[in-house]
Amino acid sequence: MVIIAVTSTNYEQGDAGLYEVMVSVHVQEPLQLQNLDMIKAFTVPAAKYAVFVTERGPIIEMMQRTWADIWQWSQQPGNNRAFTGDFEYYSKDINPEDGQQKFIFR
Repeated sequence: MVIIAVTSTNYEQGDAGLYEVMVSVHVQEPLQLQNLDMIKAFTVPAAKYAVFVTERGPIIEMMQRTWADIWQWSQQPGNNRAFTGDFEYYSKDINPEDGQQKFIFR
């Protein structure tokens, strides 16, 4: 299974500032790539993460619902996001009309 991940990192001011987005894929074997100087690596820090999984359905609608849940969760006492690395995972066969997505926050 190919996993596509979107990573948000290097937040300047939490949810109010700029941040960096990296799109990546998990590979089983080293790849022969050109322009290696343009490729960045990101190491996922060991930490405690909050995981949110969307309901199955139209992916855009499910993502919007889940983001509302995430913002509500982040406003609760004790649920402080570190803004050091957030991840979204998609499988290669995600169905936009009946899909499911995973969000992971630190």
